[in-house]
Amino acid sequence: MEASNEPPFTLNDIKKYIDFRESVPQINPLLIQLFIFVYHFSQEENIKKITDKLNLLKNIEFLPEIDYDEDKKHLVVYLDKESKQSIRVKVKNQVKIPKKYKKLFDTLTKSQKHCFIFLICCILSKKIPIIQGPTASGKSYLISVLSTLLGQEANLYQMNSNTGLSILTGQEIIKEKFDEKEKIKIREAYDSIKDLINYDKPFNDIEKKGLEQYKKIISRS
Repeated sequence: MEASNEPPFTLNDIKKYIDFRESVPQINPLLIQLFIFVYHFSQEENIKKITDKLNLLKNIEFLPEIDYDEDKKHLVVYLDKESKQSIRVKVKNQVKIPKKYKKLFDTLTKSQKHCFIFLICCILSKKIPIIQGPTASGKSYLISVLSTLLGQEANLYQMNSNTGLSILTGQEIIKEKFDEKEKIKIREAYDSIKDLINYDKPFNDIEKKGLEQYKKIISRS
């Protein structure tokens, strides 16, 4: 209530704290307090105030490390070098994991690594995270590294005050001119369905075998 221009704490924040504790019980509760209560604020003054109130600076200091299990089905996250406790999150595609994955993780700053742990916790507790920060602070790069280490593909959209919802809904304006690669794709798509377009028999009269064939053609297109 003392903090101006900051979102108020709600019961939802308390629920997130409980969900994190239940989903990732091996994490120090103080660390979850850091995620939920300290990172709640954006202004340095308020961050320092809440950190002092919770006495977190004296009681918590961590620099996470990562590895994989033997078959690379899970990413294993250690909160520090000496930690025996770990967080495990499922990997989607082991083939996509880079050989020098530790060096990739080491390119993250300390703050990015802390946020990395927060995002892992969100995955395990099935929470949708929102991360914010100044321009060029490395938010997109962090998401890219996280998706790479989990063998996932990421869709990154560069958003700004002029960006509309169409970038997410797909309601884009068709370009007036297409490049050569796009023209080739359009021709290939047309060639694969032209038989369907020119089919002169009423659709209801097409036999089942014909319908299955057209479904395959449409799927390929």
